[in-house]
Amino acid sequence: MRLPTTLRRMASRALKRTLHVATRGRPSSSPRVFAYHSVDDSGSFISVSAAELRMHLTVMRDAGFRGLTMAEFLERLENGVEASQRELLLTFDDGYENFLTHAAPVLAEFGFPATVFVVTDLMGSTACWFDRDCEAAERFLEGSFLSRDELAQNRGLWSQFAKYRLLSWEQARELERSGFDVHAHTAAHQFLTHLSEHDRQADFARSRRALEDGIGRPADVLCYPYGVCDDAVVRDTRTAGFRAGFVADFGTKAGDPYRIPRVPVNGMLDAFDIRFALSAALEMHAAVENRVDGTG
Repeated sequence: MRLPTTLRRMASRALKRTLHVATRGRPSSSPRVFAYHSVDDSGSFISVSAAELRMHLTVMRDAGFRGLTMAEFLERLENGVEASQRELLLTFDDGYENFLTHAAPVLAEFGFPATVFVVTDLMGSTACWFDRDCEAAERFLEGSFLSRDELAQNRGLWSQFAKYRLLSWEQARELERSGFDVHAHTAAHQFLTHLSEHDRQADFARSRRALEDGIGRPADVLCYPYGVCDDAVVRDTRTAGFRAGFVADFGTKAGDPYRIPRVPVNGMLDAFDIRFALSAALEMHAAVENRVDGTG
C-alpha cells in the first residue's frame, strides 16, 4: 500500500537528511547530471524560475563544483579519465526559447556550461507534444510525489506549454557560438517505447541529419523524451550511431552510456535538495527507495 503523497515526501525528506549527515555531505565520486526543462514562472513540475536557477547555481558554485561541457563529460565516461569529485553536467530538455532568454545569461554569469536537447522537427515552432501526449503524460506523472492538487495544476498547464516557443536553428547556432552544447531530443518527442523499430530508426536518422545540417558537427548524443527507454530503445539508439543516451531519473545503475542517470530539477527543490543531490548520499537514497518500491 502506497503512503499518501504528503507522508511519502516527509519520509523521503527525513531519510535524505539522515543519509546526508551520515555521509557528511561527501561529494559524489562521479560527475552528477542535472535535468532541467523550462525556465519560467509557471511553477509547473518541469519549470524553474530564473531566480530559482540562480539559487541552484549559487549552491553548486559555493560547494566548489564546476560545470562540464558534453565533450568533457563523455571523455570521463568513455575513456576513464580521472574526474574531480566536484564536477557536474547541466542539461535542459526540449529546447525552449526561454533557455536563450532566461537561462543562458544566468549560466554565463556563473561560468557554467550547459547542454540543450532539442526536438529537431519543431525547431522555431512550439512544444505541441503537450497537446498530443497529455493523457500519456498524466499517467507518467501519477507515479511521482505530486499530490492530486498538484497533478490537477499541471494538467491545467499542458495547453499553456503546448504554446511555448522552441529555439530556432539560428538561435541554436548562437548558443553553440556562446559555448553551450546542442544535442538531440529526437525528431518528434514521442514515447520511444510506443514506436516500432522502423519508426524509431526513422526518427533517429531524421534527428541526427537535421542536427548535423543545422549545427554543422556530428550529432551523436541522445536524450530520451520523457526520459523513458527499454532494451529495444537502447539497442536502436546504439544502432543509430549515438554514443550516449540520457534518462530522466536517478537510479543506482551506473556505467551504462545508454542509460545515463540524471537528477530531475524543478522549483520544488530548495538549497538542501541541491546540496543533497551533489552528495554521495543520493546513491544511497536511490538504493533504499528502489528496495521499498520493489525495483531494486
